[in-house]
Amino acid sequence: MRGTGGGFGSLLGTTTPPAAVTTLLQEDASSYTWVAAAAGSNAAAGYQLAAGAPVMAVGGFNGTDPAPTLARFQQFVAEGRVHWFVGGAGDAWFHTGDALRQEPSGEYFYVDRVKDSIRRRGENISSYEVEVEVQAYPGVDEAAAIAVPSELGEDDVMVVVVPRAGAEIDPAELLAFLVDRMPHYMVPRYVRVVDALPRTPTMKVQKARLRAEGPAAAWDREAAGIRVRREAVR
Repeated sequence: MRGTGGGFGSLLGTTTPPAAVTTLLQEDASSYTWVAAAAGSNAAAGYQLAAGAPVMAVGGFNGTDPAPTLARFQQFVAEGRVHWFVGGAGDAWFHTGDALRQEPSGEYFYVDRVKDSIRRRGENISSYEVEVEVQAYPGVDEAAAIAVPSELGEDDVMVVVVPRAGAEIDPAELLAFLVDRMPHYMVPRYVRVVDALPRTPTMKVQKARLRAEGPAAAWDREAAGIRVRREAVR
């Protein structure tokens, strides 16, 4: 959840978001059916006019008309069709696509963006957790972990890495480093080395673009004859 620091409005109650909010709405907008959902068409209209992208008006003109059921809205979120939900007069911003884990203490911890999660061999994999381990490798400056289609169904794991200045990354050595640090099913199949990760104007990594480019230019451990078992690299 993000707070905007106060409400904002204009003629006839339509919302006039500040530039920072408009930037959030426009970020990766083409990846969503609606960049946001807002209560009522007055609120939605202001966001849509500012961002130049579709905003769902929940509840019609004044927020009391028929709206998607909770289950239907949850389905939209799970499908990655809605990016933000705006509550009230703009004071509450909920990032609908974040996956959290609740500890027994009641605390919540970020796991991943729902649309960036990876499913391999029946296991759910956090791209964020893969990236943390890859970035622990001495030669890696930045990393992005993405899902790519597997010929066996579900996904394979691919990491796109940026070397530190003056460093060279050997994919096989990176793989050997990772084997002792993560479960076998999380170990990437593909490693692609690039000069820089593609980013949005707000510096978010454009994972949709990386997924679209696929593994064609990546090193493939299976093609290299390396098999990862539960206990070691063979």
